[in-house]
Amino acid sequence: MKAFKKRLVNSFARAENQSKINSFEEEKQQNLQNLSSTGNCDQLNVPLTTSQENSTNVETGIKSVLDSYEELECNQVETSLESASSADADALDVGRSIDLCQWEVVHHFMADMAVTTLKQAFELPSEDTKSTPFQTLLWKAPIELVLFFLDLLPDEEYRASICMNKDADGNTGIHLFCANCETFGEKELLVLEQLVEGAPASLVATNHEGETPIHLLVTSKACTKTEGATSKNGAGKAVAILLKESTQQLSIQDSSGATPLHVALAHNTFESIVNMLIETLSDSCKIADYKGMLPLHYAAAFWQSSTAPIQAMLQGHREDLIETTDDGDTPLHLLISNPREGNENPDQNILALLGVLTGQAGEDGAIMIQNKEKLTPIHCCALFDTP
Repeated sequence: MKAFKKRLVNSFARAENQSKINSFEEEKQQNLQNLSSTGNCDQLNVPLTTSQENSTNVETGIKSVLDSYEELECNQVETSLESASSADADALDVGRSIDLCQWEVVHHFMADMAVTTLKQAFELPSEDTKSTPFQTLLWKAPIELVLFFLDLLPDEEYRASICMNKDADGNTGIHLFCANCETFGEKELLVLEQLVEGAPASLVATNHEGETPIHLLVTSKACTKTEGATSKNGAGKAVAILLKESTQQLSIQDSSGATPLHVALAHNTFESIVNMLIETLSDSCKIADYKGMLPLHYAAAFWQSSTAPIQAMLQGHREDLIETTDDGDTPLHLLISNPREGNENPDQNILALLGVLTGQAGEDGAIMIQNKEKLTPIHCCALFDTP
């Protein structure tokens, strides 16, 4: 670490002082040229001692100029090195303190640092994860500390830049915040609003799995029916903040071809949020993943709540009842073949969904469609002991 810090300090010192040294060199050469051509020390741009001013010896004058510049350059470089060393050490200490979740120390650094040093500190990526301290702060730190940081740096251009930085997995800060926030109170919603305003382009940015922030948000603890979670935790407001800025994100497919609606149905996201996704972009109901599965197939296979979202998807898309996956399965095949593990009333859930699908499917002949294994939904009822 000491060797790394030393290299970092030297690097910053060289970058910061190169322009100053170049300026000194230009001025020095100009002064030497004037002195050589005129022999008059009065034309020099540097302060000379009394003995130098009285000297008429050109050679002595040149030596005096060189000595003056050498001393000036050394003093400037030494001062800049000390400044760079202090700033870089602080920047490294901030990143280390954030990694260790030493939030009081981080707050102290924030309060005392110069803005330029603070900006530098929060953009230094980790050598291992490539995460910046800002990204780690977003998903680990107390929400009050995140707000404090954002208030310190109102610079819109800097916010846009820092919000678009990606870690080793391709996640931006908004990806990490959406994936890890377990509840959305007023402060969390305020942070999300500021992140979206600072970098709206990040809403359609994808990580290495092809996921946008809303893919991660609708499958997070805040938005799904995990133990202790409720639909009143502000998650719906968080989704609305993202959707207000862009509806394009609802048609973006991840590496498996799933849209936010697909993954929301698969993870049993709160019904109000699923309905919001359908209402915002009903055309997303017609997007199939890379195995030919529509959102209706996902709902049939995984959904464990009321039938309202399925009824909403079928409005204007009744033909989806006979759409088949790459394996030849209709929604009815998948409903009957997938047990509802973890559901308090699995039989009631399947029967309710079955009532909706068969009520719509009778005239379309979906009940008699065979998949690639030559099985109809009726065959599946016998094979999977459907109630």
